[in-house]
Formats: sequence, C-alpha cells, structure tokens
Amino acid sequence: MQRSGDKIRVTAQLIDVSNSFHLWSGNFDRNLDDIFAIQDEIASEVVAALKVSLLGETVEQLNRDQTDNVDAYTQYLLAINNLSETSSENLITAVMHLKEAIRLDPNYARAYSTLGRAYLDMLDWGAMSRTEATRAARDAASRALDIAADSSEVLGKAELRNGNQDLAGQLLNKAIENGPNDTVALDYFASYQIQEARPDDAIETYQKILRIDPLSESAYSGLATAFIFTQRYSEASETLERFKSIAPMSAGPDSLQFMTEFAQGNYVAAIDSMQRALALVPDDIDPEGTVQIGHIYLALDMPVEASRWFDRGVEIDAEHPMSRAAPLFLNYYLQQNEEKNVRLARKLLDDRIDGRNLSRTIAIVVLLDHAAKTGRHDIVLEALDNLYPHLFDDPPFDLDNDIFATFMAGRALIQSGDADRGTHLVNSFLESLEPYEEVYGVGPPSIASRLSLGETDDAMEQLDRFAERPISGWLNRLVLEHSPVYDSIRDEPAFIALLDGFRRNAEEQRQMLQAISEDAFPTLPRVR
Repeated sequence: MQRSGDKIRVTAQLIDVSNSFHLWSGNFDRNLDDIFAIQDEIASEVVAALKVSLLGETVEQLNRDQTDNVDAYTQYLLAINNLSETSSENLITAVMHLKEAIRLDPNYARAYSTLGRAYLDMLDWGAMSRTEATRAARDAASRALDIAADSSEVLGKAELRNGNQDLAGQLLNKAIENGPNDTVALDYFASYQIQEARPDDAIETYQKILRIDPLSESAYSGLATAFIFTQRYSEASETLERFKSIAPMSAGPDSLQFMTEFAQGNYVAAIDSMQRALALVPDDIDPEGTVQIGHIYLALDMPVEASRWFDRGVEIDAEHPMSRAAPLFLNYYLQQNEEKNVRLARKLLDDRIDGRNLSRTIAIVVLLDHAAKTGRHDIVLEALDNLYPHLFDDPPFDLDNDIFATFMAGRALIQSGDADRGTHLVNSFLESLEPYEEVYGVGPPSIASRLSLGETDDAMEQLDRFAERPISGWLNRLVLEHSPVYDSIRDEPAFIALLDGFRRNAEEQRQMLQAISEDAFPTLPRVR
C-alpha cells in the first residue's frame, strides 16, 4: 500500500503458492476515508476471479460483521496483532483494544466475537478464572450473535468451556456450516471433537486448518495436544518442531513439549522444555510454568527443590490458583501438616478456587482423605455442597458438567454412610466416563470409583488397564500411594508393581538430572 496525503493506492495480488502461478492482480486508488470500499471491492474481485467464495464464504458473509469506522477497525487490527503473539500481557492489551473498538462502534460484531475469543484465551493462559472468563466470553459472543446471526463459534466455545456439551455442539456445528473454512470456527470445533472423545476427527480438523492457514499457531497447538491425549508422542513432538519453525519466539511449542515429556515420565526433558519456555517469557506475570517445575520435582522425590519453585511461584503471583494450591501438593506428598492442610483446603474451596492444573482437585482430595481417616465427613460434604449444591438435592440428583465433581461428591456421600445417593452419583460418573476411557485410557478415578462401590474385582481389572499405559504424573502416583480409598488393594501384587514402576522411573530420572553438570541445572526465574 502506498499513501500520499489523504490518497492511498492498494495493490493486491493472488498467487497459487503450490506453483507460484499468478492468478490475479489489481490496483485500487481511493481517498483514505474510503478504505472499506476498497476492502469490499478487493473481496469481490477475488471471488469473481476464482469463481468461488473467498475462504468458503460469500462476500456478504465477509462484510456483514465488519465496521465502517476506521478508528474502530484500527483498534481491532491492533487486538488481532496481540492475539497472534499470545502472552498474558498481550491478551490484556488485546481486550483493551477490542473494548475501545466496541466503544467506537457498538455494533461491530467481529469485535465482540473476538473479545469473547480473547477472554477464552485468557482462561487457557490462566489469566482469568473459569467462571469469570466463560461469563465474559458468553456475554461478548451473545452480543456478536445478536448483531450477526452467523457469529456462533465463540459462544459455542464458551459453552464448551462451561461444560454445556450439547449446546456447544449445536452452536459449533452451525458455525462451520456457515463458514466451512473459517479457521477460528474450525479450531473451536476441533476442541469440541476432543471433548466428544473423537480425537481422530479433531486431528483431521486441525490438519485442515493448517492447509488453509499454515501459520496457525492455535492449530499447531491443538494438533499437538490431540496427539498427546492419544499417546502419539512422537507425532506430537514432530508437530511441535514444525510449530517452533514458524514461531521461534513463542513459548507455546516448548510448553507443549513439556506436556509431551511429562506424560511419558521423561521428567528431565520436561524440565528442560519448561526452562526454554520460561526463557522466552521471563517477565510474564503468570507463575504456572514455575509451579509446574515444582510439580516435576515432587515426581522426582525432591521436595526441597519443589518447595523452592513453589515459593518462586508465590513471589510472582501469590493469588494465582496454582500458587495458592502449591502447599497442598507439598504437604500431601510429605504426609505432614494434615490439620494445616485441611484448613488451607477448606479456605481454597470456600473461595471457589479455580481448577487450574488440578488446584481445586487437590483441595478436595485432601478433605476426602481426611474424612476417610478421621470420620469428619461434615467438612468435605459442606465444602462440596457449597460448590455443587445440585449434586446433593433429592432425586434425580442432577449431575454436574464437571464429571469428576460428580465422582468426588459420590465418594464423599458413600464414605459418610449415604450409600444410595453416593452410589447413584458414582455410577453416573462411570457411565459418563466410559466413552473417554475407551479412547484416552483409564485413570485412578476409574479404579477408586469401583473401590468406593465395593467392586474390588472390577477395580483390579481397571488397574490392569491403567498399568498397560499409565498416564504419568505426580498426582496419580501420590493419590495411589496415600489415599485410603486404595487401602483394600494395597497389598495386591499388581498394585505394588504399579507403584514400584513409578518409583523406579523417578529414581532413573533423578540420576539423569544429578549426572548433569551443575551449570546445566535449572535456575529459578527472576521476578519482575
């Protein structure tokens, strides 16, 4: 684009990247205040040249959620630039620009839908709680849908994150029908497919996005995550290598490589990956990576080192859910300070702590185990009733969108002697879990549920399935080692062998870490 005073010239070209063939070009001379007429004309020319809709959409679809306000459009473009290089600070800045765009044009549908997208990204980055982010995203996306009837993708993703699976599916299916090559809608639809236990379909969807937009960081991230969930770790790493090549300054590839290594029990490689990620965002306000390294040190049976990383997470942001929950993990690992841990767990649940990286789960586990050992069932029941009151209603005991909350409430009721209601909830949990287990594998909650029901033989069958491809992780091991719910099978050879396998891996990884020169040991990140 060339500019002279209030005149601009835009030169547009369309090239087939597969063979470098020149398909079309055009020049457009306009006054600066007529910039949107040029945008519409270019879209029309391209569609006419190709005899198909641009990106699978008609010109009307391309234009109806836009704005005629140049300043609003400028704010929108600034926000898009922030969203393309995701960090906590960039997301906050993007929200600021989008709110300004909406102030300048209150009927700017695209700005509303993108604002909803930004809120959901903030949830993914831990910059907002689930409750705050989903509420804000739903409000923004609903306004976009009121203005432009085809803007359903962000609302669909918000409902998905809020646990409303059926409604999310309806909205997202509508979004991709209206825009079959809309990469944002496809990205959100792939997330829905993963939650529907359809990872192969999600992988196809992400691959389609990358054919449309080979530079889509979100699609690379989603594709790698789908591979991780299905234990296709080599394909995940290959995807992340490609991701790294198109976004060398992004922390995303290394953060996901951390997940890939951690899932396999490769703790030393996981530390290295997270260190690289932290080096790319040393001034970020998010303590998650720092606390996650602490989690790895617990998996390595190195609680002193874990405590140092937890402390640094608190220095970065003491109010972040992971920072607040870190002492629970440490004390649960050490099996000490139980009364203090119970008080802290009650406080976190009273505050409705966000479930970021199991921050809420560990608080409930602490109270469940305390009740099992002491008979103080009132403490955990009160906390769960406060969080999930519908689970404690009279029949039909509406289930929670968080199926693990259903399991934990059921277990608490059974422990307290309320077998009828507890058994109903646990059975409902197992029924909801079944399609996921077939695709993603069995985890300790599946074993614990059957033990809570007194179904020991079934529990041992699930233990065998879990042992075939155990999902590695410090919390799985800690709960298996310490939770009273497993006491009835603790002397079983298969159970002993499973825990021994976790411990052997930790010992091997610890020796690898200790064999590294002292200069290569991870250092704590500086705090701004």
